Amino acid sequence: MKEKIIQEVFNKQSFFRNNFPLAIRHVENSSEYFNTGRRFLRDFWKITLITEGSGFWVVGDRKFPFRKNTLVIVHPDELTTWDIIGEKIVLYNIVFDKSLLPPELKYVSDPLHLQQIFSPDADLETVSPWQMMSAARNVCSLIRTMHKEFESSELNREYMLRLYFNQLILLLIRQSERKYRRHPAWVANYLRSYIKNNFTAEISLPQLSSELHLTRERLCRLYKEHCGVTIWQELNTLRVKKACELLRQGGLLLADICKASGFNDLSNFHRIFRAETGKTPRQYQRITSE
Repeated sequence: MKEKIIQEVFNKQSFFRNNFPLAIRHVENSSEYFNTGRRFLRDFWKITLITEGSGFWVVGDRKFPFRKNTLVIVHPDELTTWDIIGEKIVLYNIVFDKSLLPPELKYVSDPLHLQQIFSPDADLETVSPWQMMSAARNVCSLIRTMHKEFESSELNREYMLRLYFNQLILLLIRQSERKYRRHPAWVANYLRSYIKNNFTAEISLPQLSSELHLTRERLCRLYKEHCGVTIWQELNTLRVKKACELLRQGGLLLADICKASGFNDLSNFHRIFRAETGKTPRQYQRITSE
């Protein structure tokens, strides 16, 4: 039986004090409450830093491993949860409203468009609604300082928190850019794994480009450099291999095999299958069934 999933919504009234659009909490999340059977939405943006524990961050139907110092930025409309290994994780949650973002931030250099996550009108089909990275030491230190300031009653506390928040966004923009510039192999391996697990579905290069904060052209060039084939060559090889398996099994119409293999139409299926195997699907089926 399919597991019943409970959806819950966190609202800003539970976090923000005196209409200040920022809150920082250092909390424990238990596996009893945060698990794959319960998913969460928010009416605010969130930056999370893991300080203890490990497991998987679940976003939609995808899971990504996390450990100490993993940092996640997430858009309010993204349905997420934690799949915790053990009993609990410990983390900092920085929650904020878009009104906290100063207009000056739009003028800073942001080559990978990290700030698009903070757009309330973002088209989540083409704009990445989240970002995940291993937080650098200066980022972890700043978040601890922000939490200490948030819990204090010092003079000009809110102004200081705004300055710290702006600094945090700038540091994250820098780190995001360094992550992909210094580790192109990570991107290529991530793409290869994603394609292998999703080749029967429609693959959207604009969406992947947005998610990885790279242009489509750089994404394709990087994949070819590290994998030796283009993204489309990889997709076609996997899809034809799947079609061959289904043809050998028999009992399915060509239209069903076409769809189950990830091709969008029969003519495209025939063209690519013949280019890959030198035979039409029917010829291949006859030869393998003899």
